[in-house]
Amino acid sequence: MYKVPHRINEPTLLLFWPSAQVVPSFALAGCTILFGQFLLFVGLAVAWWVTYSYTSKRYAPGVIVHWLYWHGLTTGITRECSTVPDALKREYFS
Repeated sequence: MYKVPHRINEPTLLLFWPSAQVVPSFALAGCTILFGQFLLFVGLAVAWWVTYSYTSKRYAPGVIVHWLYWHGLTTGITRECSTVPDALKREYFS
């Protein structure tokens, strides 16, 4: 039985593509079924596919999430944003 070679820093693959590229495209295809807007969501899936492949070849991993975070578009969505405690909030124990 043939085993697919796996390297340490290689992303998780789904068939031949990284899962970070394929899973959002499948999610947008699911939104196509739910909302009935075929061209809109297929266009968004293609835009995601092109954007991810472009940035993964030219920039460091995570640059898309960093760009979204820097522009304030991930507030409350990502784990890093929602778990940062408020510095001015005090807890008093009696």
